[in-house]
Amino acid sequence: MNYDEDGNLGVYDVVHPRYPIFHESGKKISILWTEYSENFKVFYNSFVNDVNIYGEKRSMAAKVEFPPNCFDMSSLPWSSFTSFDCPPTNDVVWLPPFIMVGRFFEDSGKFLLPISISVHHATCDGYHVSRFFSEFRDLASKFD
Repeated sequence: MNYDEDGNLGVYDVVHPRYPIFHESGKKISILWTEYSENFKVFYNSFVNDVNIYGEKRSMAAKVEFPPNCFDMSSLPWSSFTSFDCPPTNDVVWLPPFIMVGRFFEDSGKFLLPISISVHHATCDGYHVSRFFSEFRDLASKFD
C-alpha cells in the first residue's frame, strides 16, 4: 500500500490511521496519526491521548514523522454525500487508501453514514474494496 525505504511496494500486517484535526480558529487542519490496536478501548484511548498532546499543534505533521504503514481518513461532518474523490496533486503517485465519511442522516428509521474509499488500482482491486465495505458493515452492525 506504500513504498518502503528502498522504493519497493510495502505490504503491512498492521496499518495506522492518519487523520486531520480541524482548528475552528483559522479553519485549517493539522495531521495526526494514531497507532492501531485491535482492542477498541486501547485504540480510542490512544486517539484521545494523541489529540490531547498534538491536537493544538498547527502543522501538517503535528505528530512527527508518519510511519509508512498509514492510511488516510477524514470526515465531512458538515454535509452528507453520495460520492467523494480526493485525487492526488502534482503528479504524485498516491498508493495508500483514502477513506472519507460524511454527516450521518436518518432515512426510513435507519441511521446511515456515507463512506467513500479512494484507492490506487496498482495496489488494490474491486475485490479489496468490496471486502473493506463488507467488513466495515459487519463491524458497524456489531459495535456496542
